[in-house]
Amino acid sequence: VVTQARDLYPIIIAAISALVAAFGAAFMTLWWQQRKEKRSFQINVFSTLMMHRKANPPTADWVNCVNLIDVVFAENKDVLAKWHELYGILCIPAQIGTEIHQHTYIEMLSEMAKALGFNKLQQTDIDKFYSPQAYAVQAAAQQELQNLARGFFENVNRLIASQQQQPSVSQTNQPSPPGRTL
Repeated sequence: VVTQARDLYPIIIAAISALVAAFGAAFMTLWWQQRKEKRSFQINVFSTLMMHRKANPPTADWVNCVNLIDVVFAENKDVLAKWHELYGILCIPAQIGTEIHQHTYIEMLSEMAKALGFNKLQQTDIDKFYSPQAYAVQAAAQQELQNLARGFFENVNRLIASQQQQPSVSQTNQPSPPGRTL
């Protein structure tokens, strides 16, 4: 009877080891996948903010990404501190576009870069931005077109308003043309 119990120990240990290995592998796979997805979200937010860092007005993608910073970088107090500082600036319209706004934004992107392991990315690199001259020309042309359209519609509205203020021809006492009597 003692010999049979000794023969069962290796089988029990092998079964327990197999179960621990299977659950451990499953746990590690899930942990790695969750970590990878979290990093993917962080890189997506960071890269979108980098792509649109000089957009004026801000794009919808930029706005969506800054609204995700509290969630995506929840565990990084340095990124969150810079984001909250930038948020305070964004809530005061007079500060938007100022030097402090730009500097805080670059600092926030720099903290994100550090959190993601882009240690060689400097603030001077983040501040660099390429925008073809054609974009500026196109933006100026669109602005001019909008101004012209606004002016046109303002003139039309003034004309309509002035026409409404003048009495209509049928309401005035116009003399009858000569040769016709009523």
